[in-house]
Formats: sequence, structure tokens, C-alpha cells
Amino acid sequence: MPSVKFYALVCRNMNAVKRHQDTIPKEDLVIVINSINPEFVADAEAYCIAEGIEHYITESNGGPSMGKNSVLDIFEASDHDYMVLIDGDDFITHHGYWTYKKLAENPQAPDVVALTYQYGIQRESGYNPAVALLNNPTQRSALLGVADPLNSNAIHGGGTRCFLQDTQWWSLAKKGKIVITNEADPHSFELSDVHKRWANLCYKYISNWETHLRLVWFSKTAVAGNRFDLGFHIGEDTLFYLQLKKQALDGNFVMKHLFDLYATYVYDTRIGGLVWKEKDAYGQDGTEDYGWYLWLKKLVEEYERYEELGIMSEEQLPEVTVKTHYTYEQVPDPSWYEGKTYGWDIEWPEDYRPNTNGLVNYPSKKHIIFA
Repeated sequence: MPSVKFYALVCRNMNAVKRHQDTIPKEDLVIVINSINPEFVADAEAYCIAEGIEHYITESNGGPSMGKNSVLDIFEASDHDYMVLIDGDDFITHHGYWTYKKLAENPQAPDVVALTYQYGIQRESGYNPAVALLNNPTQRSALLGVADPLNSNAIHGGGTRCFLQDTQWWSLAKKGKIVITNEADPHSFELSDVHKRWANLCYKYISNWETHLRLVWFSKTAVAGNRFDLGFHIGEDTLFYLQLKKQALDGNFVMKHLFDLYATYVYDTRIGGLVWKEKDAYGQDGTEDYGWYLWLKKLVEEYERYEELGIMSEEQLPEVTVKTHYTYEQVPDPSWYEGKTYGWDIEWPEDYRPNTNGLVNYPSKKHIIFA
């Protein structure tokens, strides 16, 4: 039977390292330690040795691409057929572990899976109402009552479909109306222009309701000859998505989207990472938003280069088909399943109930309206 391993790329947080064992049995877990912090490397290595977890220490340049490429190198040299990539401080739910193990059992499993309707936990969305005064905004801190500010599980946060935007947002973004311009601030027009270009490219080539689709699942076929771009600290995963999508549409392998209604993967931003550090960077003159302008401008220019090279494609990828107890009522468009005669990619047993670590209720709403 084909095998799948869960590769957790860790770089700075021991709480995040240890959390992976909450949902992934150690025999299926591989921890890749990729950090420029020697103390973290030593602590993570000692933990893996003590727990008997397969692990590797790889060279780091402080950026995400080099670490992710080291994971692909390790997977490609392994005896395993598939891998699930867990990035940074994120985690897999119990349902996620079951889902990807089940997918590996399918002899026609896809070579690449990217998530749609992705679930995340945002630090700035929440606080603890038990200790915060509802009529006192100054008390609405994510760290209220938190003894360890490096423990994501203790930091107050709010669940969200993190990259989903409604139709009004998309309408404004494509017109360049999200960033407010001001004649007294010439830089605001640059910000607005780059955001407009980015939104239109996302809408056209990635999704018309999400700005980013996360890659989680890879086969040996998909990673052969493919690596993340070392020149990007932010957006490298979306560039990789676009490269793989083009190759899949060219017939090199099978790539699908998984509608992640019952969260399999959780994007956890309660401890700010590289994206937030660069987003909050200021210009030499103290200009706010300068950090995200720089990385977004660089990414947009690379999108436009991809467009010129014919890498971008408006064609839609197929979905991972999941037969649940309520399948026909929960998909974005129930008619999508009408007349389909092929087997499902994943089928839930009659007694299966998805354990999403308490993050998503089951059963969910019967109809989801994307507007």
C-alpha cells in the first residue's frame, strides 16, 4: 500500500514542534529542523531524539524557500510515496491526519493537492471575554492571562477562512479602491496601483474568491525537478502553486483542489512570522505599509513575468471528491456532482465524524453561499 509521511518544517518555536504529536503519530511524523538559531536547533534535535521521531537538520538562510526545498529533497530521497507539508507554526487536525492517510490508500491519488476554503486562526481577531471588559477596548489583548507568549495554543485568537474575500471586496480591489489614495501622500497611489494589479492577477489565475491556495500534498512525480524560488521570502508558495498548476494542465501529473470545509490544515498566525515582520517594515522615511508594498510589488512583477511566459492559466483544476454523509448539501454547487459515475477520492465510513480539534462544527451548514 502506498505510504504517506507528514513533514513538519520547524524553525523557531518549541511549542509548535511538540504540538505536531497531538495529531500525528510519531511513526508518521518527520521533523525537519531548519533554523539560523543554534539554540533552537539544539533543543529541537534533543526533543526529537528523546521522543524517537525521525528528524533532519538542514542548512538555513533565514528564508522559507530554502527550508521547504530541503523538505522536498528529503522526501524525494525517501521510500515514501506521498508527503504532507506542514509549514512553520501551522498544524494538522485529527481529521487532517485521517484524510491524508485515507487519500494515500487511493490507487489514483493525485500528485498535488492545494486547499480551498482554508481555515486559519488569527491572533488579532480574538481575546478572552472571560477576562476582558467588553466595554473597554484597551483590555482586548490576545495575550491577556497568557503566561507563555510563545505558546500558540494559549494565545487568544479567532477562527477564519483566512484568504477568503467577498464579492464586494473583489469588486473594489480589482478597481484599485481598497487602498485609499490621498494627494498629500503620493506613495498612496503606488500602494493602490500595486494592490490593484495583484488583486486582478489573483482573481484571474488563482481563484475568484481566495487570494492564496495552500499546497499540502505532493507525490514523488510532482516534486521531481520542482523547487521553491529562493529569491522570494513571501509569495514563494503561490509561485510554486502556479508552476505546478501549469505542469498539471500540460498533463505532466494530476493536481486537484480540496475544499477544506472540515479543516484538515490550520494556518496559525497567533505568533507572527516572516510575513508579519516584512509586512510591518517601514521605509527609511518612516513610511507606513512600506514593507508590504515592497514584497507585494516584487511578487506582482513576478506574476506579470509568469503571465508573459505563459505560465499563468485561467483553467480550473479538478476537485478532490469527498463522499461525506452530507456531500450533496455542503459543496459550493451541489449540481457539480450530478451525473458523475467515477469513484470518490475519499469516502467517509458510515460512523465517521470529523475531529477538527474543536475548530469547525459538524455537521456544518447545509448550504454555503460564496458572496
